[in-house]
Amino acid sequence: MYRAVTMPKQMIAQLAVGETVKAPFLVLEWRLMPFRSKSGQYLDLRLGDRSGAITCKLWDCAEEAANSLEQGMIAYIEGEVQDYQGKHQVVIRHLRPADPEEYDLTDLVRCSSRPREEMIHELLAVIDQVQNPHLHGLLEDIFGDPDFMER
Repeated sequence: MYRAVTMPKQMIAQLAVGETVKAPFLVLEWRLMPFRSKSGQYLDLRLGDRSGAITCKLWDCAEEAANSLEQGMIAYIEGEVQDYQGKHQVVIRHLRPADPEEYDLTDLVRCSSRPREEMIHELLAVIDQVQNPHLHGLLEDIFGDPDFMER
């Protein structure tokens, strides 16, 4: 039986100038910008993962690509890391919405290094100290809901 070998995700903080990027990233923001010296527009993006964020440019077919973008979506890009005015940026050759099986959300969203159960225990201890009975009851109703806490 054949199994696809999954490569570790390329993280923004480890990208090096000249490196080819083929990876999914979280779309933090994007906008179409007019070219300075010719007609048309390019796509200016800010993409992120749990290690940081990076500016990206898509020079060709920008309007078409912009039609498929939404802030907060996961986009799969192919491009190259370049140096621009002393900072890294990715010049994107291809961009498309990522398929859910192409990424692990924990690679893309920053989260606490503390264990979840430890933080829940600390939160419940703080709620126990709230002396206003109405506020205490409200907090218990909200954070005592197992479905809410799971989400």
